[in-house]
Amino acid sequence: MKKFLKKVVTCLCVLILLITGSRPRTVKAEAMTIGGGLTYLAGAGAASASLPILIIGLAAILILGLVVTNWDDIAAFGNAVSLELEYGGYALSDFVSGTSVKIDSAFKNAVLKAYQKTGSTMTKYYPITDYAGGTVVKTGLLNTKDRLDAAVYLEYLDHDFPYSMNVVNDIYGLSNLFLSNAPSEKWKSLNGDYTGINQYVLNSITIIASFEPTTAKVAFFNLINLGTQKEVRDENGNLTKLILSITAAEVAEFVGKTEHFSEYAAALASDKPITITDISIPELGIGSVREEISTANMMQTAMEVKTAEQYINVAFPNASTTVTFNTQANVIGATLPQIGTLSDYGLTGAQTDELARVRAGTATGTLTGTQTATGTLTGSGTGWLDKILEFLKKLLDAILAIPGLILDGLKALWDWLAKILQAILAIPGGIIGVLSKIWEFLQTLSKVISNAITSALTWAFGIDGTWLKGRIESLQRQLRVKFPTMEPLRYDFGDKDVISDMNISILGRSYTILDGAIATKLASPIKMVFRALSYVLMALFFARKFHKVAED
Repeated sequence: MKKFLKKVVTCLCVLILLITGSRPRTVKAEAMTIGGGLTYLAGAGAASASLPILIIGLAAILILGLVVTNWDDIAAFGNAVSLELEYGGYALSDFVSGTSVKIDSAFKNAVLKAYQKTGSTMTKYYPITDYAGGTVVKTGLLNTKDRLDAAVYLEYLDHDFPYSMNVVNDIYGLSNLFLSNAPSEKWKSLNGDYTGINQYVLNSITIIASFEPTTAKVAFFNLINLGTQKEVRDENGNLTKLILSITAAEVAEFVGKTEHFSEYAAALASDKPITITDISIPELGIGSVREEISTANMMQTAMEVKTAEQYINVAFPNASTTVTFNTQANVIGATLPQIGTLSDYGLTGAQTDELARVRAGTATGTLTGTQTATGTLTGSGTGWLDKILEFLKKLLDAILAIPGLILDGLKALWDWLAKILQAILAIPGGIIGVLSKIWEFLQTLSKVISNAITSALTWAFGIDGTWLKGRIESLQRQLRVKFPTMEPLRYDFGDKDVISDMNISILGRSYTILDGAIATKLASPIKMVFRALSYVLMALFFARKFHKVAED
């Protein structure tokens, strides 16, 4: 019996030890940037009010040839451009509507001004709430003995924090700050403490504490103890700022509710006395400090301002262009050449090549006005088709080097070649259209060549155009005598409703060798097979010819 009681007591002691000695370690969630970590415009913008800033920022980064790396960069640069527009007397609504942005001379100038002022860092953008007061922030010497249970909340850091102090409202008292992702009509029902008087509902909050440089270990904490903390240190390694970011989405995940309305306050703890010089809440316009974010990733493809201006004008040569972004497009990692996959605006092959020459400092300047070529050729990983694409690009470069008198005559050739390649990639539906375009091109080829030769020789040698045209027309008449004009071929397939029986007479007797009813039933699938086969064979023929041209 005594042994049994000892076992019971031992078990109870172990149980009590487990209950009192273990506390759940809070996992620090990564801060969700604007866009909630999403790469799509549809998920961007913690609030609808930030969408115009994001649209402006996305457009500005792309047209400057910079790299889209994250939503914080986009929002920060968009805010910088919007400020330049406001300085010029414009409103955001003059340029942005939904996910569409108008790119004109005023927009280009604002983008270039913001770009010129951009350094190694930019001030992070925060959607600002109309602040009228009520939030308490505390600065000064932090040497108060821990009375807020910081040691309990920060136990997972495996560090002693003997000092603590409320810095944003009171974590054990009432606060006028709330985090919520619920619609405004539900706020009162979700939290009875909400009255709306000097109370603020945010879907994210950032608290920036600035210190006199210190070697102390410092940490934020609160009742739910979520969020991401980021340290800022000086060149000597001393702590100068501590930034806490938390979103309503994080809280919702923690409390396990789709819609929540959580009161919020924050405190600081340290392992030695420190001096707090500033407490800032950018979302409320409180404090003088803003978080600075690095522009290193975004600016990895940066150009001189003058070069950037030329780059923009090549991509957007018209006086005004409206670009509408696709909300489901993956924008992270994109650059200007991919704008066609992000929006309804696409660059021509000529523009793409000229943009590359602008970067290299070898631009011809021929595409800074009206676009002179059509047909966008996109896509990689097509094997031998890449060689064809390269050949066509070289052809275009050669054409662009010819004087403008000839360019108009040969532009049709480029358009036709582009359509041929696109049709091959769209087998089988485009084959018939390809054949039609070939016939049309052959019929007009003599005129194109005639005009091109006439213009070229006139430009180069001053030969009279009327005389030269007469000589060429005389040559054409002689050719037509020897080679009469061919009639256009028909490529369409006619269908017959019913196939008749096929009979043969042998020794005076008639035999049916093809039953019309059976043939009619099988005609449709058989024709589809033969059509498909003809399309494939024709496609292979053209592919082989194009491949040979590309190799030559």
